[in-house]
Amino acid sequence: MNESVYDQLVTKQATLTGIVAKIAAEGRAATDEEKSQLDSLKADVDAIQKSWTDNGRRAFLAGLQKPEKSNLVLKANESFADTFKGQYPNELEGLNLGLLVRGVVTGEWSGAELERKATLSTNLSSAGGFLVPEPLSNRVIDLARNRSYVVQAGAGTVPMTSSTLDIAKLLSDPTVSWYPENGTIAETDVTFGRASFKANKMACVVRMSNELLEDAANVQTIVENAIASAIALELDRTAIVGTGAGQPLGVVNGTNINTVTSVGTLADYDDFIDAVFAVRGYNFEPNAAMYSPTTGKKLAKMVTGLASDLTKLVPPADFANLQKYVTPQVGDTVAIVGQWDQYLIGLRSQLRIEISRQADTAFMKDQSLIRAVWRGDGMPINGRAFAVMSGIS
Repeated sequence: MNESVYDQLVTKQATLTGIVAKIAAEGRAATDEEKSQLDSLKADVDAIQKSWTDNGRRAFLAGLQKPEKSNLVLKANESFADTFKGQYPNELEGLNLGLLVRGVVTGEWSGAELERKATLSTNLSSAGGFLVPEPLSNRVIDLARNRSYVVQAGAGTVPMTSSTLDIAKLLSDPTVSWYPENGTIAETDVTFGRASFKANKMACVVRMSNELLEDAANVQTIVENAIASAIALELDRTAIVGTGAGQPLGVVNGTNINTVTSVGTLADYDDFIDAVFAVRGYNFEPNAAMYSPTTGKKLAKMVTGLASDLTKLVPPADFANLQKYVTPQVGDTVAIVGQWDQYLIGLRSQLRIEISRQADTAFMKDQSLIRAVWRGDGMPINGRAFAVMSGIS
C-alpha cells in the first residue's frame, strides 16, 4: 500500500523536528549537510501543503485521522473547536457559516473564497443538501458555549467520542485520622458512583428566503448567531430545569440538591445566605447565583426597611461575591446558588449542520432550510454543590 500524503507529511515533519532538536540539545550550529537536509525537508513540507490547497483538499479532508479525546473536561475559556480540530489546515478555522450558506444557495462567492474551497470537501446530505464542514460546526458549538450562562458560570464541557460516556464521581470522602508510630491504619470506605452521559438529540430548522440570503448585508453574522443563541438558551434551560428524560438533567431536578424552601417575599438576603452556607456545609464553595429577571429586579429594589428610609439594602459579602446571572430560563419562583464546575455538559464531537434547497417545500417557495442537529447530555455531578431556593413570591 502506498504511503498516504498525510503520512508523508507527518514523517517529514517528524524528521525535521528531530534534526532541530538534536542540534539544540548539543548546543551547536547546524552543519552544512544538516542545513541542506533541513532546507530539503522544509521544501517538501511546503510542496505537500500547497498541493492540498490547490488540488488535494477533498482527498486530504476525507483521509484525516482525528485524535481520540476522552475523559477531559473543557473549561469555559477552552475551545471545543481547537480540541477537535484534528489535522485540518489552520485556514479552515476562518470559515463563516453565513457566507457558506449564501454561496451554496445563490452561487455568489464574492468575499467567500475560503468557503467556496471548503465546499469541495463537503458531502451531500440525505436531503440533497450540503453538510457543513466539521471545523465550522465545531466553531458554532463554541459560539453557543460562549453565550451559555451555565458555561460562563463554570460548567465544564465533556467531549463525547461515542453515543455514551461514563465517568466516575466521588459520593463520599475517605476518613483521615492521626496514628502513633507502628499504629494500625484503619481502612475507610470511599463510595464511588457512575455518571452516565447519553447523546440525546436537540435540533432546529431555520427557513430563509433565497432573496434574503442574497441581499442581506449581515448574512455573515445572522445565521451563525441565530443557531448558536438558540442552542445556548436550550443548554441553559435544561441545565437548570431539564428532566433527564430524553434531555439533560437540570439542577432543579437533580438528586441530593440542597434546598431552601418557602422563601416567600424577598425582603433581605437571608435566604441566599442560607443557600450559600448549605453548599459550604458539604465542602463546596458556591461561585454563582442564577435567578429570573423578576427576582433580579426585586433584589435591586430592596431597601433597608427602616421607617421612611429608602436607602438601598447593601448585600452581605457572601452574596455580593457571587457571580450573578439573570436569565428567564430560571422561573420567577426559583433561584439557584452553586459551585457550577460541578455541572458537566457532554457534547458529541460534531454539531451537524445541513443546508438544503429541496427539502420539504423549500424548492417550490424558493427558500432554503438550515437544519442543525446537536447531540449531548448534561447533569450535576454532585448535587451537594448546589442549593435551590423555591417558593419565591
